[in-house]
Formats: sequence, structure tokens, C-alpha cells
Amino acid sequence: MDSCSDNGQEPDAPGQTPGSLSVSGGDNVSSPDLPSPEYPSELQQLANFLRNQPPSDDQIIEFFLPAEQYRQLAELSPDGRFAGSRLRYDYSSATETLALRMPSRKHEYIIQFINDRLLCFLRDPAMVEYTATLRHFGCSDTPYPSKDVTKLITRQPDIQITNMKNPELPVLVCEVGYAQPIKKLHDLAREYIEQTGGRIRTVITLDLAYPRGKRAHLIVWRASFGDDGRFKEVVRGGIVEIRNRHGVKSPDRAAGLFLSPEDFGFTRGVEISADRHIFTVSLDDLYAAMKSMEENDALVKAANADWLKSLQAGAEGM
Repeated sequence: MDSCSDNGQEPDAPGQTPGSLSVSGGDNVSSPDLPSPEYPSELQQLANFLRNQPPSDDQIIEFFLPAEQYRQLAELSPDGRFAGSRLRYDYSSATETLALRMPSRKHEYIIQFINDRLLCFLRDPAMVEYTATLRHFGCSDTPYPSKDVTKLITRQPDIQITNMKNPELPVLVCEVGYAQPIKKLHDLAREYIEQTGGRIRTVITLDLAYPRGKRAHLIVWRASFGDDGRFKEVVRGGIVEIRNRHGVKSPDRAAGLFLSPEDFGFTRGVEISADRHIFTVSLDDLYAAMKSMEENDALVKAANADWLKSLQAGAEGM
């Protein structure tokens, strides 16, 4: 989570230079100024930072950006690209904070794995009674009110599914956490549901404990409603451990990711069997995805290192 600010992160610390970049670990990073600015100062610093080609290594970097410059950024990047980089970010108009999401290969591999399973589910003819109104919109913009209801938060969840019966917001989102502390990942899950009054009904959080170890677990968060149909509270599901901090698979063979029609916005008592599981990913499949993620990442890193070494050797031999 990677992985899009009111994202549980604080605005710039007192004394921090406006427009400076704040890595999630707390260090400030000031990007160099170009001789001929193309944009207003804060947006220019963002452009300079991106042109320095920072590594995508599961960081979340906060950047102060006034609301008018955020609107300018949106106009300048209709295809999601700015200053030569493809952007993923969250933005809070309440704090005027842009949080750049800079995911790694490991993060993107797990997102692709879950996406593939969801797409298979959506295309399954046997599930058409449920999936006919469901659409997969990737990590597109999802705006909703902040706690200051006059201001908006715009996020780009790792995964989102929309039920076109109520298309104003996704009904389900998934966030893979890697860079941010687990508390911020959990606060984000609650925010999605609470700030939308349960319109975002279901949030899946998958926590990868890197670099602290190999533990991986998921939680499904759900909106709860009263008898009158009004949103009541957020209900946190149990922790589903995929593997422990040593990388050992959970012994609970019955564990996994299980979603019902209600999780996709279908009402209990109206649709038939609304409480049965219609989407499942077994513990074995989740664990295998984790191992494959690490193996693929190691192969790519080794291949990159060999390639760069051969380039360097060729340059020295010229």
C-alpha cells in the first residue's frame, strides 16, 4: 500500500519548508530548482522531483500542493502522466497535501494476483446473476468528503469494484499495505467506510510486513447498517494470517479470503442466498502468491544487476 491525503498521515510538520517532500519515515527531501520554472513553485518542485527519477520502492511521499495547483496538475495529466512519470496519489483539499504512491514490484505483483482473481470472478458465466452490474475500475480517482465536509479527499485505491446500481462510489476497495505503518492502513480502511456513510461497503486490507519480516495477513472491513437501512458502524473482520514473520504458512487450512453478495452491494433478503460466499481465494493460493512474488522479484533484481554489470564492462572496454 502500497499501492491514493488525508490517508492517515499528518500535514507538514511545523517549520517544514512549504513544497518540501516528506518521506514516510519523516526525512525531508528538497528537489533542486530548475533554471526556468514551468509551473508555480510547489508544482514545479513536484515536477523536479519526478524528473530526478526517484526509485519506486514502496514509499509514500507527501508534498504540499495548494488546491489551485492540484487542479492544474489534474488538467496537465489527463492520461495520468506528469513530468515523464505515471502518477498515483491521494490528495486532501483540507490539508492541501498530495501523497505520492510509489509502489514496488512486490506490491504490484500482489495487486495483479488479486485483480486476476476478481476478473475471473466477474467473467464467470455461473456468477452472472451477481456480476452483471459489477465493474472493475482499477485504481482510478475516488473522491469523497473529508471530516471537514466542505473539503474532499481524492484517493486511488489499489483495486476497486463498483456496483452500477449505485455507481457514485465503489462498493468494494482493496489496499495492499507495504510502506505505511499498519495503523495507518487500518485507519484508511475505516475512513473509506465512515466518510462515505457505508457507500463503500467493503474494504480488504492486505498487510505485507516488509522490511520487518515476512508476515502477511489480511482483514475484511465491512459497513454495518441498522434496521432502518442507515449506516451504523464499521465492523472489522478477524485477522487472516497467511504466514508468520518467518515466512511459515499458517496452519489454518480453512482460512482465506471470502466475500458474499452483500460485500458487492446486494441486499440480504432481496437477492437469493445473499450471505453465501461467491468469491473465495484459498490460503494455499494466497501463500503461493507471496512466494511467487519474492521469487520473481529476486529474478528481476539479479537480471538487472547482470545487465548493468555487462553495460559497465562494455563501457570500460571502449
